[in-house]
Amino acid sequence: MFSRVVLAVIIGFTSISSSSLSCAFSNETTIDILSGAAQYDDNLENDFSPNPSMVGSRTKITWINKDFRVPHLIKADNDLFKSPMLVFDQEYSLVLDKKGIYPYHCEVHPWMKGLIEVR
Repeated sequence: MFSRVVLAVIIGFTSISSSSLSCAFSNETTIDILSGAAQYDDNLENDFSPNPSMVGSRTKITWINKDFRVPHLIKADNDLFKSPMLVFDQEYSLVLDKKGIYPYHCEVHPWMKGLIEVR
């Protein structure tokens, strides 16, 4: 009985560890535009999630508009990228090649700010 419990724990630990590893080295990440994000406040955690986002170079980054109330338009502060207008559940994706810090905002709601760090 004891050996079965130990084996089950080892198998469970192995599956948890391998799934955690695959997430840590994923080539894709998703940033949600949160519901209610267009409502003005000073808390950046209410706009995008995760925020900030840390990714490896060549990671596909996808924003998904989860705000059913209003459309959003994602734009890099340095004009490196700009999405089309995103209505509820629409997505915009890109790949950033160079390491660095990329601040972005919603062009429609400029108080909505986010940050991507490419490592």
